[in-house]
Amino acid sequence: MTGCLVAATVSGIGEAPRGGARGTQGDAYRDGLAAWRTRGRLDNAACAQCHGPDGLELAIYNFDDATLRRRAKPHLADADAEKIVALIHAVREKFGIAKLLDPLRDRPFQPGGTVLPGNTPAERDLAFGRELEVKLPLLAKGKIGSLADAKRAADSMMALNPWQLPIGIPFNRFSEDSFHGSEHASLAHWLPDVARHVPPENEAAWYALQDAYLVDPSDANLWKLYDGFSVLTKPANSTGVVTVAGEKYRSLLLLQHAYRQASFGEAVRKGPIAFVSFPVPLVPNPMWEVGETARTFQDINAKAFGLDADMLLKKSGGPTFKQQMHDLQASWFWLGWLFDQGLERTSRNMMSARGDWLALSLGNDGPYPIHNVYWLARKQLVVNRVPGAWGGQANRQKPEWDFLAIRVGGRYVDQMPRAPAYRAAYANFAANCFRMSLYLMIDEWRRSKEVWYRSASEFHVRALTKFIGDFQPGSKADAEQLDKLAEGAIGACVEKY
Repeated sequence: MTGCLVAATVSGIGEAPRGGARGTQGDAYRDGLAAWRTRGRLDNAACAQCHGPDGLELAIYNFDDATLRRRAKPHLADADAEKIVALIHAVREKFGIAKLLDPLRDRPFQPGGTVLPGNTPAERDLAFGRELEVKLPLLAKGKIGSLADAKRAADSMMALNPWQLPIGIPFNRFSEDSFHGSEHASLAHWLPDVARHVPPENEAAWYALQDAYLVDPSDANLWKLYDGFSVLTKPANSTGVVTVAGEKYRSLLLLQHAYRQASFGEAVRKGPIAFVSFPVPLVPNPMWEVGETARTFQDINAKAFGLDADMLLKKSGGPTFKQQMHDLQASWFWLGWLFDQGLERTSRNMMSARGDWLALSLGNDGPYPIHNVYWLARKQLVVNRVPGAWGGQANRQKPEWDFLAIRVGGRYVDQMPRAPAYRAAYANFAANCFRMSLYLMIDEWRRSKEVWYRSASEFHVRALTKFIGDFQPGSKADAEQLDKLAEGAIGACVEKY
């Protein structure tokens, strides 16, 4: 299992009280929980089949009573819908939630707590570049001209926690609701759009896991619930919407646990790999899988994705289906990367582990070229520096340095911004990241006397130094010198395959 949680603390929520509440509030919680688990009119599904064990993730948002009733009544009888409203109030009281989040503004896990300003991806990407000029001045300003510079730049990049770094990519809202306008008619939100099926013979065991978790919301009980989801619940079919819904539910379990247990969210955000201590090579990363499923199904239509007539109506009239898939990809891939910043413990698929899908998404869904260089530079440093980044997969372990995920097809040049200030910001940051990587690898080749795939490495060196010479002003001569240093270091190495 795995998890990494919220990017901003929720005011008023600390450790969860153990056990139930007393008096009227306790009655509302108990009766509401029974209604929460009552199978409704739509798909014979209960609220608990799409939401967390007690709706805490709803309670922390400022959904008013009218909204809660409007969303509950299509599913439940009026009396049960009122019990759901009372449950949400009881949960807020139980946890002493002092300040509610804005469901339109506050996006779960949004790095730094807010989206950088700008009306277009280009404007927000440039805003990210300006942010890096303050947070990573060695890379975003000036010029990396030596191994000492490269080491200082790498140290500063590793010291900057990306969970706390505002970005220009808007993460999905907790819930999109076309009641607020056609622009909200979208699948690009946290809530599963179809319920997971709980066979009658598994219902008692499934809710026993939820009860145990609610009494003692420990990390251990979270993982029992997380594992139980795969064992005790079943997908209705293999369509895209059902697949995404399952991965969203797993992600939602992690989200609500971070809200419930502040210590869990804080622990996850401290290191570059959320579950680095897990004793298995691959750790669950359902957030990445949401993006992966959206990528897989982006070129079909909504009906083929599995939307029924009612859902087609709810998710039409606003963003196109393809745009909805793009809106899922960029934010969920980035979130999945935050959980495993080396990506080597997320998938054995080479293109996922190398970062191709995130790089392609940021190219297609933006483009966000400065974001693309930043996350990939950090990914390579994490893989090369962080113990546990490979999860014991020694047979796959080798240095990463070539930025191939953004270079495939020449995208790092093709997506060069046209506006002069934006172009200069991108070109200088990219060139300095390439310089950093090359100086560090030259040092590594000289130390280890080993090179992976000599001819490929020489090709990558030429590509990076050509970019430096072509796009970073005044860098032709030292780009050529850097190329010679790299070629000499590679030439003195034994080749590995």
